[in-house]
Parts: sequence; structure tokens; C-alpha cells
Amino acid sequence: MTAMSKEELAAMPIEFKLNGQDVVGYSNETILQAAKRYGIEIPHLCYKEGMRPDGNC
Repeated sequence: MTAMSKEELAAMPIEFKLNGQDVVGYSNETILQAAKRYGIEIPHLCYKEGMRPDGNC
């Protein structure tokens, strides 16, 4: 068994259900980003891609 690189880990799919729909996300993205790819709207405040959570509000 060999250790995985950060890039390999980031590319690994993570399957989950969101509002009853099967969704595949990746460890290098947020749930909001995965939902957006599937056209699922998640209400949110203070989120802007590329900004840290404490710098959005």
C-alpha cells in the first residue's frame, strides 16, 4: 500500500445524498460548490467563492 498525494486525495469522489438526490463531490470543493454543479440551490449568507469565511460579511 502506498500513500496518496494531495492531488490524488482531492480528485477522489465523495458520494452523498442532498435533498434526496445522489450527488458526487470532491474533497477539494465545498458542499455549496457540489450542489451548484447539480443545479441544487442551498440558501446561504456570507459566501463568496475565493474568500475566507470570516472575510465575507
